Amino acid sequence: FFFSNLSHPIMALSSQAYKSVQIEKFAQSVTKISPENQYWDSFRPKYEDKLHASVAFVRFAAKEPYDCITCSNYDVRIFRSGTFQCHKKLGFKKNPLSADIRGDNK
Repeated sequence: FFFSNLSHPIMALSSQAYKSVQIEKFAQSVTKISPENQYWDSFRPKYEDKLHASVAFVRFAAKEPYDCITCSNYDVRIFRSGTFQCHKKLGFKKNPLSADIRGDNK
């Protein structure tokens, strides 16, 4: 098929004519160790995920100290923004769908 209304004719192929290409090797820049790669690999995350369930809801406080509140499974957890550590954990009998931090950060 040719589309002639464009400035350059384009040949369209059906999906049956397409064959996937198997990658034989990666580009040198991916496998090569460079000073820039070493610099970015030196960063480690400060936070370890110990929630044991998917996080369905996340909200950050609008005022300092900008704490974060998450809903995961039957728990609501409040994290300190400076340390990424869990400050408070609240358990519920039903799965909470959302949570909010008041204007006075409580």
